[in-house]
Amino acid sequence: MEEALNKVNKLIAEEGASSKRKTKEKSNQRTRKILEYIQQGVAFADAIAGMNDYAGVAVKTLAKLLECEIARRKNSEEFVVVYQAFASTMFLVRYLEQADMEDIQGELDHCFDEMNNIMQDFGVSAEVYYTKCRRAFVRFLKAKAFEEELKGFTERAYEIQERIQSALSSYTAVTVAATSEDIKRILSIVSNLPKATTKQEKDAEKIIQEAGDIEDVDMNDATIAAIAKVFGDRVTSETKVILHQDLHELLEKHRENFITKLNEATLTISTKIEGFQGEVMRKLNSGPHNLIDNEEFKKMWQDLVSSMAGKPALKASYLLMASNNVNTFAEQNGNEHFPRDNWTLSVFTYVMFHPAIGDAIDDDGSGYVSVREFNNFLKHKPEGWTVPELFAFWALGWQVSVYNTSFEIAELVWEIEEVALTAKAETQEGDVVAAIEAYLRVLNALLDITRWSTATGYDETFTEDVPYNHEEMERLTEEYATSNQELFHEVTGDDGIIEEYSSLDGLTPRFGSRVELWFIPLVLEVLQSQLHKLLGEDDSAPRNAAHINDDEWFYMCFTLELLLFEFHTRMKNLLRGWHVQKLDSRLQVNSFFGGLFAGWFEAYASGSNKKVIAQLESLEESLEEDEPEEDGSTPEAPDLVALVSDLQESVKHLTAMVQSLLEKQATPATNDRQPTYQANTRGDNMQAYQNNRRGQYSNSGNGQDSDSNGDGDDDGEYNDDDEGSYGGTRQYSGTYTGNEDDY
Repeated sequence: MEEALNKVNKLIAEEGASSKRKTKEKSNQRTRKILEYIQQGVAFADAIAGMNDYAGVAVKTLAKLLECEIARRKNSEEFVVVYQAFASTMFLVRYLEQADMEDIQGELDHCFDEMNNIMQDFGVSAEVYYTKCRRAFVRFLKAKAFEEELKGFTERAYEIQERIQSALSSYTAVTVAATSEDIKRILSIVSNLPKATTKQEKDAEKIIQEAGDIEDVDMNDATIAAIAKVFGDRVTSETKVILHQDLHELLEKHRENFITKLNEATLTISTKIEGFQGEVMRKLNSGPHNLIDNEEFKKMWQDLVSSMAGKPALKASYLLMASNNVNTFAEQNGNEHFPRDNWTLSVFTYVMFHPAIGDAIDDDGSGYVSVREFNNFLKHKPEGWTVPELFAFWALGWQVSVYNTSFEIAELVWEIEEVALTAKAETQEGDVVAAIEAYLRVLNALLDITRWSTATGYDETFTEDVPYNHEEMERLTEEYATSNQELFHEVTGDDGIIEEYSSLDGLTPRFGSRVELWFIPLVLEVLQSQLHKLLGEDDSAPRNAAHINDDEWFYMCFTLELLLFEFHTRMKNLLRGWHVQKLDSRLQVNSFFGGLFAGWFEAYASGSNKKVIAQLESLEESLEEDEPEEDGSTPEAPDLVALVSDLQESVKHLTAMVQSLLEKQATPATNDRQPTYQANTRGDNMQAYQNNRRGQYSNSGNGQDSDSNGDGDDDGEYNDDDEGSYGGTRQYSGTYTGNEDDY
């Protein structure tokens, strides 16, 4: 806990030295730190509250809400500060052991039960805000209602805090957890939610003023459409329902489902929290190998770490070489001379396949594999597969599948372009023409991604001399595709349309941040559905898509933009990591995951798809963040400095209460590691194929994107002269010092 307090002190110093205006990036960093430190304090609060059922339930609810908030890509500052109100109240559990519980048990029971209900209500509000109101214009129109909700949660939390303090004050000296100034600071920050600060918001505010008030706007579809247009967006059927509903009705509609999920989640979060101290002691008393779930790999990891002077993360190449001697094969059946998965040995013996396995494990692509990454890799093994089969699939089956699927996508794009161009030529409606042109630009951009094999020199014949069981590999490939099919269909529906960004959230539990795992097969499914939608049910009908209106063209385009946005964002994150490591970005792009990002990177670096990329980056503004003010910055919220200071004090008290459970631990500096690797292959089959099949439509554009190499910050240490050894031409550098979760 000492290190956590030092980090808070550093954050306070940085905030105190900063100007009254700051960048959006700094704002995001600050809110993330606050959430992390509150979460740390909650873990200790639960250790103290364990003997009190009423307090324990509320603490676990707060823990789950924090876990959900931290899992979100972007956090709203106005929501984050409310967690401070909850935390300062819940951290009063540190005084429970000093009080005569029999005399005040009834009052405390009632207070913590009420607090639990408030936090559940807040969780529903946060869920609706982040998922159902994700679009910028929807959030703007609902901001005033959310502001009132958040202020209510804050005031009620502090009211309960005062009641708990009053009950405890007769038995023990209670340090005041919050003052009226604390409440004012939080309410002041929350009040920023409905304020119009960007040009778009100010323009929208003028429309609202002309229409009357916000209630009139929410019920007027024409006015809603005008405001959406100001934000560069359109109204969907879902957003109409959301805006027409009163916020309380909307929250009530989603409450039951959220509470059910929350209750289920608290069962697992209880186990996580209750095992917190024991987990830390395991880390203190033994090496990282004890955190490996698989027993055989645990021993292997221990031996490797010992030989590497105790480094917590292993180079992927070392791990894979050692894995050849460790893999647990299937048991023999009947009179079989060998296990059924013995065929995988013929794949493992070829070192050229090892980089692909390493990429599948190393989700941040640093060239090092942490315990967390390795456990996560094994956890997602399809049911019925053995570990050798899992390794064999990622060694060979996945890339062959993606190579073939890329050709299928190219075929679909050209067929859809033909239909779209015909529709464009035959319509006289300006809105339809504009929507089709936007759709064609995005389709053309998809072809840049399918050119990855040309950019990397991938040779599809490189496995011809490898004596592996093709039927077994095909079985694994089909089973893997089938296991994801239902999930993909849930995301896209029958018509290949994704109206809301939140629909992609269903991919996160299975794939995490690894867009490269789902992008190609999901795009294939979307394009197949969209082509079917364009052609209609009647195969004999003209292929001119005359029945598709401008809204439908827009949503087909928006769907592909969402998928491209995820792919582009993932690539930019990787580029930042390689830039920090001082690695050659082009080499790493051509290497990582078989070079899947190579085609997109080529177009990105050359500027040939700059119009689409500009649209994707504007999409990020409208979907995920509050836009910057007109001068490019956002208002400073210095009150958060004081909130962090209060949090520091609360965590300090909690630390003292459980100090006997923990030994002092020196935790390595956090390093936001990012990915790397390469296949030494050749071939220009895709380029020749595409040159022969390209349709009439092509996107124009030129220029060089100035940020093609990415940028970023990193706390880790890297030595440029450290020689990589991951096979082929994959580059590495230096020593990775991971975060606590990695070892």
